[in-house]
Amino acid sequence: MAALEPPGNIRADLARYRRGIFSSLGEASARAFPEALPLAFAAGPATLTPARRRRASALLRGAWKGIEGGFRSGGLRAVGALLYLGLEGPVAELAGRIEGSLPLLGLEACPGPIGAREGLFLCGLPSEAAAARAAGGEPPSLAFGDCRLVLYRIDLGERGFEAVVWREAACAPRPGRARGLGGRARGGA
Repeated sequence: MAALEPPGNIRADLARYRRGIFSSLGEASARAFPEALPLAFAAGPATLTPARRRRASALLRGAWKGIEGGFRSGGLRAVGALLYLGLEGPVAELAGRIEGSLPLLGLEACPGPIGAREGLFLCGLPSEAAAARAAGGEPPSLAFGDCRLVLYRIDLGERGFEAVVWREAACAPRPGRARGLGGRARGGA
């Protein structure tokens, strides 16, 4: 899974919100995936050699070229039986660049266990209202510019979302962003 990963404070807010869903409903999917927006899924070798890992990081860095603007949360979105927190910003452009570079890594684009480009995955629930109630209210309001692109290896166990294992294979921070800037929006911002 190639994904856009927000800064740590944003990921912490998302993790708390998703923990609320898990605690209230016992919905394992709320804890299954990293706090990141999936951009593309690919099939290929189970591991990346050090050379391929460096190549993947270089391709992720290249995807940032010319990308302007930050990211801001939208509302809750149900897509099929999955719930996402929408994310506005140059998501489609980043996703297109990532998908275009997958063959250079010997990877082939494929459907994933959750939707690419849909938003920040929250859980597998058919009802937006039920998820908001379970999490204790509305999702956090987010705004950020500092972030990174990450290539994760995702392994689904035999029990689906109850046994997901993921680990980082390569990453590329967004260039030109000062650390600590572009944090979180509060209230209606």
